[in-house]
Amino acid sequence: MIPTNIKKQHLLQAIAEIDRYGVPSYQQSTGYDLVYKNKLYPPKLVVQIATGWSSFHKQ
Repeated sequence: MIPTNIKKQHLLQAIAEIDRYGVPSYQQSTGYDLVYKNKLYPPKLVVQIATGWSSFHKQ
């Protein structure tokens, strides 16, 4: 379940961050992938980074 404080912009910022820095080997997808613009992303990592962005924008 995605927390309600995460907005679309936070998810897009998370995806941009993953594009820039890559996915650590220990955070690869194990069952499902998030697909955005024909690229695959580990959903847990996207939500984790997006949560950080949403907390940052609260302040």
